[in-house]
Amino acid sequence: MDSRKLKMVRRKRMRQVRSQKMAKRSASLATLLLSSWGGGYPAAVHSLSPSSRGQRYIPRVGEIIGGRHSSFTAGSSSSTTALPCQLLGMNAAHPTSFSFSFRGFARRGGITDVHSDGWGLAFYEGRGLRTFHDSASASESVVARMVEEYPVKTVNMLAHIRYATAGEVCLENVHPFQREMWGIIWCFAHNGDVPLFKSKLKTAHAWIGDVPGERVYSPVGDTDSEAIFCALLNALKAKFETLPSLP
Repeated sequence: MDSRKLKMVRRKRMRQVRSQKMAKRSASLATLLLSSWGGGYPAAVHSLSPSSRGQRYIPRVGEIIGGRHSSFTAGSSSSTTALPCQLLGMNAAHPTSFSFSFRGFARRGGITDVHSDGWGLAFYEGRGLRTFHDSASASESVVARMVEEYPVKTVNMLAHIRYATAGEVCLENVHPFQREMWGIIWCFAHNGDVPLFKSKLKTAHAWIGDVPGERVYSPVGDTDSEAIFCALLNALKAKFETLPSLP
């Protein structure tokens, strides 16, 4: 083989190696995204405020309360899951549209997955929070179709599709939940079971802070998710009179 043909063979081989590396890198990224979206973090609590711009969300040990994993095969139209609910979040440095991502996410609410017991979405516009909720499945909801076409960009968005394990299928049990504290509107979505907060007797819910205080916030619905959200806010409000600064 002459030197010219040898160079051509080598170049072809280098292109093949580069292509294989890119394919592996893309597959690893897809696996990471599907893992974090479809259950890689069991029972991850995700809360947002208008000021959390451009910060990467990584669940800490204290946020993993307990839950079950799900599996999803890339390229398939359905998934097998033991995970009660699924979450979609976006946190960007600059205002970004979420329509494309939400469109695919909504299909998981009854078409490509079983999470058909309601859905909700919240996103910030300045200091205000715009929310959409429906107890119908996201794949069939007229409100969801409207949101998919909603021409808006934001830096913080949080969506949730529900598979009911605690509480009835009704509007008051649909995530994300929202409350005002320290002049800030906080929204919260959660997946997993919290046995200490499953009691329908709301006064029986555990106090989780190390500082005693008043139960200013109470759940409207009967999910353990909203109950733990209110418990977290009550504990923070008892310990801090104003918004604490980060260390």
